Amino acid sequence: MGRCFHRGRVTARERGEAAVRVVRIIGLLIVLIAPADTRAQLLAALHGHSKTVTSVSYSPDGQFIATGSWDHSIRIWSAVTHQPVATLNGHTGAVTSVAYRPDGDRIISGGRDHAIRVWDARTYQPVATLSGHTGSVTTVAYSRDGSAIISGSEDHTVMVWDAATHQLTEALTGHAGVVYSVSYSPNGKSIISGGWDGAINIWSSQTYQLKKTLSGQLSVVYAVAFSPDGEYILGGRGDGTVNIWNARTYHLIQTLKGHSGIVTSVSSHPDGLFIIGGHGDGSINIWNARTFQLSRTLNGHAGIVTSVCFSPDGEEVVSGSGDYLVNIWDFFPMMANLKSPPDLYAEISFAESDDDGYLDADEVGNLRLKLTNKGKGDALNLKLMMTLAEENPQLHFENRSLGHLKSGDSRRFEVAVVAGIGVRTQLNVLRIEITEQQGHHMDP
Repeated sequence: MGRCFHRGRVTARERGEAAVRVVRIIGLLIVLIAPADTRAQLLAALHGHSKTVTSVSYSPDGQFIATGSWDHSIRIWSAVTHQPVATLNGHTGAVTSVAYRPDGDRIISGGRDHAIRVWDARTYQPVATLSGHTGSVTTVAYSRDGSAIISGSEDHTVMVWDAATHQLTEALTGHAGVVYSVSYSPNGKSIISGGWDGAINIWSSQTYQLKKTLSGQLSVVYAVAFSPDGEYILGGRGDGTVNIWNARTYHLIQTLKGHSGIVTSVSSHPDGLFIIGGHGDGSINIWNARTFQLSRTLNGHAGIVTSVCFSPDGEEVVSGSGDYLVNIWDFFPMMANLKSPPDLYAEISFAESDDDGYLDADEVGNLRLKLTNKGKGDALNLKLMMTLAEENPQLHFENRSLGHLKSGDSRRFEVAVVAGIGVRTQLNVLRIEITEQQGHHMDP
């Protein structure tokens, strides 16, 4: 789901005639979405590393970006101003992986010096060094509750560490080569790992027993990830494909194509609507997670893309590369114009539409809306009103009452939008207004 706000940010941006503008005015949020072909634009290129950028990670609040590099350093950047904030030094070899703890208080890094280092994300001071691997640490990650750290290594093992005591909890053996990527499931019950042997291993995070090995292809697995709802497992491979597996049945559902070389990194949009993959030829592919069709390709790096991820609000993509750069891209997966009362925050997307913002003829698109009341009082008699920016008799919808929303509460809604017979319709003609009984009103 595309977000209509940057958490914790007040921004006003303009870039050319087809600009995306996000303007916060006295609590009222107005969002004007640019045409589809400008929805993913290079926003900034961050210079600072002197060698390949190996890993990128957003802080959970979206305010900062951590990057690791072959230059042995970790750099922290402001995700708002794109300026450097701090440089963390301590590794005696290349930094291969960085990750934030889910509460944002800690950063972990893995390196070719065989060490995992823990850093205070507020003071940027070292907290602990975890030693145990006998080969380069290639990947690190936190559990979703922040209580555990997992790491993969060239020594063929996956290690699980207690994040509070920094002691080794368990060493998982089962790969026949380098472990390149690890991840926890959203519910915390499973650990997945991918590696040189072409396998994706699934482990119990309670018993540390191997539950399943997903294979089916002989190429190296360079990247693994879960979908946000935990229903799917993603695997990026050396043959340029991304495999999608059912996390319950372990059946292969789909193989995404579009890369001509290795897939180095995979990630899901926070709301599961898109899948992103970094590529050895310097490109970034984005697929529709519903249709599995290639949505678009981002080009801007002059070297291998080593790491990609979405921002927590889903509005941006960050990528690291062999060209020593960290690129930040604008990404708006929605096509809508919205206004709402003060302190009422809306997140909106069209779940069944094409990625280019169109509904095919006779197609029904579900407008998904999440409202959060961040005001001190209750929002009463909310109504959803949709109008058309231009006359279009081929787009059909119904306005509806949304009821009440207590202070601090969130609710989700779905409204059907139907394209007419034989007509392919662009969704950015919709104007969406949310009103309340005594809400503030402002003309567009």
